[in-house]
Amino acid sequence: MNLLRSKLSIPRVGRGLVSRPRLVELVSAPTARVCVLSAPPGFGKTSAVVDWLHTTGTPSTWLSLDEADNDPGRFVPYLIAAIGGVPEDTAGLVRPELGDPIEIADGLAGLLEEPGTPAVLVLDDLHLIHDQSVLAVIDALIPRLPSGHAMVIVTREDPPLRLSRVRAAGELVDVRAEQLRFTVGEADAFLRQRMALALPIEAVRALTDSTEGWPAVLQLAALALAGRPDAAARAMAIGADHRLILDYVTEEVLDRLDADQVAFLERTCHLERLSGDLCDAVTGSVGGAAMLRRLERENLLLVPLDEQRRWYRYHRLFAGLLRIRHGAPAGPVHRSAAEWFWEQSLPVESLEHAVQVDDFGSVRDLIWRTGSRMLHTGEVPSVRTSLARLPADVAQSDLGVCLLQAWACVLNGPFEDPGPWLDLAREAASSARPETLSAILPGMSLMIRALAASHAGRHGEAISLAQAAVDGGPPAGATPAHAVVHQGDGLTVLGHAYWEAGDSKRAAQAYGEALPLLRTAGNWLAVAEMTANLARIELRRDRPEAALQLCVAYGERGTPADARVLLARARALLDLGRPEAAQVAETALSRARAAGDLATITEAREAVNARTSGSFTLSNGTSLSARELEVLRLIATGRSNTQIATDLFLSVGTVKTHAHSIATKLGTANRVETVAVARDLGLLD
Repeated sequence: MNLLRSKLSIPRVGRGLVSRPRLVELVSAPTARVCVLSAPPGFGKTSAVVDWLHTTGTPSTWLSLDEADNDPGRFVPYLIAAIGGVPEDTAGLVRPELGDPIEIADGLAGLLEEPGTPAVLVLDDLHLIHDQSVLAVIDALIPRLPSGHAMVIVTREDPPLRLSRVRAAGELVDVRAEQLRFTVGEADAFLRQRMALALPIEAVRALTDSTEGWPAVLQLAALALAGRPDAAARAMAIGADHRLILDYVTEEVLDRLDADQVAFLERTCHLERLSGDLCDAVTGSVGGAAMLRRLERENLLLVPLDEQRRWYRYHRLFAGLLRIRHGAPAGPVHRSAAEWFWEQSLPVESLEHAVQVDDFGSVRDLIWRTGSRMLHTGEVPSVRTSLARLPADVAQSDLGVCLLQAWACVLNGPFEDPGPWLDLAREAASSARPETLSAILPGMSLMIRALAASHAGRHGEAISLAQAAVDGGPPAGATPAHAVVHQGDGLTVLGHAYWEAGDSKRAAQAYGEALPLLRTAGNWLAVAEMTANLARIELRRDRPEAALQLCVAYGERGTPADARVLLARARALLDLGRPEAAQVAETALSRARAAGDLATITEAREAVNARTSGSFTLSNGTSLSARELEVLRLIATGRSNTQIATDLFLSVGTVKTHAHSIATKLGTANRVETVAVARDLGLLD
């Protein structure tokens, strides 16, 4: 998927940013490792951080969070992009092989230690994050921030993070609404410099008192007063009735706009982010970019999100008031936005808008398309988060939604029983639209149940179910393109089932049959992953030449997953003692950074360095990391993957990944052989 660059841009706060030295000094505490700005909307949290960064010239990076970031596979790549920069306008986001939060935090800290990385990492709108695995990554990263680095958290509520140790060490700066309120002097400077409104100090004091120094409300009041000859008297009147100030100044502001501006605001206030093209899509007109620039010039609480002024957002307090009092029906806006984001290859944003459309029938097909694409690219939690917004009666009676939910249950840990969703899917099949979904239900049910059995360790059952899905062939009436996708998916599931069962030979056979189908379908992400797995199998068989040939045949497709094939290629070259191995590993590292693939970044860095702290370098040039040595020693004690996961606070999937990697590096085929070789090398002494 494309990377939404506005999430990675330091927001601009409009023309005439008024510096507030009091806040700059407060935030600039030299011992601070973490700074938390916590206050309701409209208190100038973002402006205060931008002011500090501009005033001090501190190298920084910014990540604006949203609901879709409640998915580690989306959050971590975006964070990597923020830390390392993104060389192109768009970049694919590959789901990292997520391990425990400590492993992820170690990898992120390693990136921050590289030369030229920003000293300050800003996480904006953290109150939108509730996923415990994402919060755990942030929690684990804080104590691992390299010396000279700090994290700034902007939120509407106290963050659910373990900050007690940071606070006890005197490394936490807390900025609350009380500190963010305008003083009379700051309000006077703001009105004069930003709003071009000169008032007697008594009127400024009245406004400051009535608004309780709330910056956004003060700005609304200034907009209502601008250009009026009796501005001072009106300011005193507003101050005398502060209970009605929000309604009053909003009405006053809107009454002074022309009809085109009001219509534009009514139609676009439902959008979290705005661009000219997006606004044109939802208003059905042209000139959206020009209107946004006009509103910005008039200080109408519009915040630019990038230097190029392509993306904006309304001040959230202002947008909320518009929606309540003047907003056009939200359904058509969300439907138009969903279609536009789909056309821009931004399925996460498309699905978020689609599920907010009240006329479900008009977006049913779009929800299926976006959800399917996201599941195939690993953005499983994002699919589930968005689908959870649908009314229960709609979600449980639509075949497409039920299939997406069942598929999501088995694609990403923690895994869930897909049975209830499959039962609902069967009930919905008789009235399914489009009808093709009813035709694919039997085959998809077999694939989903096969994955569920595999995760539960029932490998024989998994293989049997996956084979039945393959033998059943494409659904009746399927188009040639759909038949290719269906068969390719079935063979992929079968290959993974054999892989999990430890049958590398049959896994390789299934992968080999799936690859041409996946190439025909253009699913280069899956092609790259299977190519990398096949190369690992050949390396495990001590056939580095065969592994190298597979990687060379794949070439480079320009997909985010290229990094995994390049890494497998580097390992094959290392085994062959070829001098170009280091350069290929460097290229893999670079591609992994651009893709946001933390697991490959970590492994590629090991391949580049050939030795890491606490690791063991083998005679073939590869090395076992400190974590792999831990897993190896527990394997030697006879513990199962589940027991090792519990001991090391890892997921079972991560333990399996480490075990596969250890076997590949040692050239062994099973646990017994792995332990024997490890003892011969002195790794278990």
